[in-house]
Amino acid sequence: MVPAEPSGSAFRNAAESAELGTLLKKFRLQAGLSQQALAERALISVQAVSALERGYRKAPYRVTLERIADALALSDETRQTLEHSAQRARGPRLDDEDRPRAHNLPRQLTSFLGRDEVVQEIAELVESAPLVSIVGTGGAGKTRTAVEVGRRLLNRFPHGVWFVELAPLHDSDLVPRALASALRVQESPQRPLLETLLAYLAQKRLLIILDNCEHIISQARVVAGSLLRECPSVALLATRSRDPERYRGANVSDPLPHHSRAKATVAG
Repeated sequence: MVPAEPSGSAFRNAAESAELGTLLKKFRLQAGLSQQALAERALISVQAVSALERGYRKAPYRVTLERIADALALSDETRQTLEHSAQRARGPRLDDEDRPRAHNLPRQLTSFLGRDEVVQEIAELVESAPLVSIVGTGGAGKTRTAVEVGRRLLNRFPHGVWFVELAPLHDSDLVPRALASALRVQESPQRPLLETLLAYLAQKRLLIILDNCEHIISQARVVAGSLLRECPSVALLATRSRDPERYRGANVSDPLPHHSRAKATVAG
């Protein structure tokens, strides 16, 4: 008598009980990738891939695991199998609603009072439009307001809220690099940095705050437009001055792409 083959559920159970390194190597080989190729696609080091497969590192950061799953183009079910294996190594975890969201929002040393209605209005706009601009004169509190909006929306964005400070930039070509630095995305020598960012963000649901974009408006427009076209679950909140005398020659009256867009004004 020929033994019956294991059922699909038996295969799934066996996979879910496997070690993370074993699963990762199996999925990598199924995708026809070398460790080097996977590392380049996932924007991590070859040493990190090797350490995971050998079992030297058993509990990678969630963002690392997400990059690996994206690089391998795993199905939802296979992603869950990989995540369950990592969860066993990490130990007990919080429910999604209770888990702290990733962010790099600057720490505020004083309390935020007196603008609850404005912050709530902007937060509602962010949830309904992919791009929201906060405009106001210098010193009106645009940055502080944007940070507070981001803080209140942390639980709305599973992949976090990321603050990109553009004021120090003197070269508009550095906008993608500033974004990559905020998101902790490594540059790949194999393709332009903006393409790397778009690939990383394509399946992410997060909020990006572009702070003080008026003086590098041309490149900010390119980056924002690309994000809106290629990353459907990414929301953008941009702050800019409405003082045209401060930035002569820059189109500060309408600086960002005409996708579904909303504008809020912050008065001093």
